[in-house]
Amino acid sequence: MLYRLPKLKNVWSNHCQGYVSFPSLRNVSAYDCESLTSMFPASIVKGVLRDLEQLHISDCGIEVIVAKDQVSESVTSTFEFPRLTSLELSFLQNLKNFYPQRHTLEWPQLRQLSIRYCDEIEIFEKEVSSSPEIHEEKSTLDSKYLLLSHDKDIRNLEELRLDGKGAEMIGSGHFPTYHFPKVKLLDLSVQKATTISGVRVAW
Repeated sequence: MLYRLPKLKNVWSNHCQGYVSFPSLRNVSAYDCESLTSMFPASIVKGVLRDLEQLHISDCGIEVIVAKDQVSESVTSTFEFPRLTSLELSFLQNLKNFYPQRHTLEWPQLRQLSIRYCDEIEIFEKEVSSSPEIHEEKSTLDSKYLLLSHDKDIRNLEELRLDGKGAEMIGSGHFPTYHFPKVKLLDLSVQKATTISGVRVAW
């Protein structure tokens, strides 16, 4: 756990791959680390985090969860979290996307998803076309920053907590092809958060 480390800028460097391994690492948490702009470099995610089960980040300066490696990748990156069951992101006002380039995410065991006060990140596809051809074309162009795919990432979700745009999209029924067959707890809110004189306020 990383807690109240206001000057921390990096957890791992891009040179860690091949020199560091955490075969038993299950939980990663970061709270109140205002200078931390990313959680992992891409090489670490691809190499040593396949057993990660929980990822919780709150009140940090995070802009992306996974940072681009020094060598830019021209093809779509795939990040696999085969054992991840819980993802919680909250009060990350700078968070724009999971990874800054075109990518796909695989977390087939995801059971709990909570996204609170992360106003910039796109969780769902804004519009799902009934035409397979049009949908495929839109997915290629527009879905590179999405947190969830409508056809695979939500199959095993049991708890879903969202606010803001994500909650509004579910409430308005804009995407009929998103189905949540196993969700037992659904918590939606349109609350907003701001900071006044150093104190965080939500309404």
